Amino acid sequence: MKNISFILLVTLFLSSCNSDTGNVDKNPSVEATPTTLNEEYSNLDFRSFSKRSGNLVDRLTDEARNKNKALDLLMNRIETIDSYEEDNLDEYSEFINNNRNYWRSALGYINQISDSTTKHELESLITKYKKEYSQKISAHQSAVQQIEAQKLQLKDQKILLKILVTIPMINNYQKNELPDINSLKKVNKAYDSLNNDINYHVDHLDQ
Repeated sequence: MKNISFILLVTLFLSSCNSDTGNVDKNPSVEATPTTLNEEYSNLDFRSFSKRSGNLVDRLTDEARNKNKALDLLMNRIETIDSYEEDNLDEYSEFINNNRNYWRSALGYINQISDSTTKHELESLITKYKKEYSQKISAHQSAVQQIEAQKLQLKDQKILLKILVTIPMINNYQKNELPDINSLKKVNKAYDSLNNDINYHVDHLDQ
């Protein structure tokens, strides 16, 4: 249900983009063959096509971005969200690492204690403070888990967006560039003629 809603939103989004002449080329030819698949322009690069030359979905998406400012802005936001996350989580990550290192070092020292009673008391003390620490960061951990879930959802949504953007493009290519079947029929006819000639010669070898 969520994906269906997203598809509807993307459809409305792309429609609004196409109707906004401030964001896209005026009078765009929505039925045209994608330039990426046009033999005359197949060697041209759009938005660093050479980086992903083997992935046609990405190449078509890049072409669509060049023609649609709103789509390009949206894709830019998708591409920069990781650095935004990193910038905002740096302090938390450092805090977690420092505490983790402290507990590890403290337990390392405690294990060096020869007196079993003192060792046990310190181990209990560490356990107590680690439990309190876990309670302190529980809300932060929950927020991080939500971020991870959102990242997975964004990955799916990005793929869905690319497919929805490029399906009409490949459909136009299929409609506009379907080769003439007569060329294939000529090849079949040539094979048929050659096979018949060979059969004729084989049948008359003993004559």
